[in-house]
Amino acid sequence: MNSKMELMENYIPAPRKRQLIRIVQMSLHELYDYVTEMSAENPLINIEFRNGKADGEKNSENPLRRKLVDEKNNVYYNTGDVYGQSVDTGFSQYIFIERNNLKDYLLFQLDMLDMSRLDYKVARHIIELIDDDGYLNENISEISSSLNVSRRKAENILALIQSFEPYCVGGRVFIPEQVPCCIIPDVIVACVSDEYKVLHDESLQPQISINIHFLKEIETTICNLPEEYIIDKIEQASWLAKCIEERKRGLLKVCKTIVDLQQDFFKNGPEHLAPLALEDISRRLSIAEIEASRAMRNKFMYCSWGIFEFKYFLRDIKYADN
Repeated sequence: MNSKMELMENYIPAPRKRQLIRIVQMSLHELYDYVTEMSAENPLINIEFRNGKADGEKNSENPLRRKLVDEKNNVYYNTGDVYGQSVDTGFSQYIFIERNNLKDYLLFQLDMLDMSRLDYKVARHIIELIDDDGYLNENISEISSSLNVSRRKAENILALIQSFEPYCVGGRVFIPEQVPCCIIPDVIVACVSDEYKVLHDESLQPQISINIHFLKEIETTICNLPEEYIIDKIEQASWLAKCIEERKRGLLKVCKTIVDLQQDFFKNGPEHLAPLALEDISRRLSIAEIEASRAMRNKFMYCSWGIFEFKYFLRDIKYADN
């Protein structure tokens, strides 16, 4: 009897399971767009984004919310109980720092790297050629010729700079069109007391809450909304919050495993990337490979060597095929 009750409690309807799988695989950009769409469909969903302010402007575009606001000729502030407490680690400053111009920010990231004098000279020269819009104003052949270095070295240094934030800066000719122009890292890998830590800034994750004021307004306004409709919308908001938390939990577990298995990379750079398969990660976490693959999809980390997609750390044919 008890086992039957547990099965019923753990049962997840197929539509919700599909939504969970979809959210787990999203990048931060995709997640931002998705929760905004959901809030437009569900008047009881309130979102807080990175700046800590409620997304009331977008929420107000919901037709039902606008109708009730018009009826009462009132302004509603979106506040409520947040599912998953937001804890600002303060590490977003390392990515979204105040900067006078793009070149200063790129030089700031360059100075964090340990590299030879020649490589530093080439990198600094390339950064000086990048305009305020992020475009490189000289082709790679001219750069290698003017600095008397090989074309391959110039290309490698440019690729390194393109891994800086904002991602793929310094492009025009060299960046494929399908590569996003800007990527927000999900986590930061930093060396703390000689140990590499995975840091997750909660302020980067959209926080979902129930719009309590709007819920009360529904109760006091004659709008003929069925009780089942209200309950369904509340459950939608609750499940969305749980999916976002599950996404965070999965990517943190996978990232910590990558850091544990790629210590030489984080200490010494990309040339020291160790062989690593998806199977190694799934075995370490005691989860299925497909689950690890979903958690890695479209996720990025920021470290002293630049910004890297999680799957960059894999050298596995099976994963690439999938």
